[in-house]
Amino acid sequence: MAKKYSIRPGYENAEIVASKPPHPRTDGARFILSRCTQKDLKYLHDVVLFEGVTVSSDEKAKTDEQDR
Repeated sequence: MAKKYSIRPGYENAEIVASKPPHPRTDGARFILSRCTQKDLKYLHDVVLFEGVTVSSDEKAKTDEQDR
């Protein structure tokens, strides 16, 4: 089951400066959350431990969409 990372409300336009991730990025160590990829959000959540990113499973996300 894959994880899906999302931005918590209130952090959508936040700009974070952290150590540069191991994957290539055009902005280096600067992260504007509204423009982040899933890979960036995973890095911020799992490595940087940034509280503005949450994680959920794809199954939960699919269930939530079906309930709408």
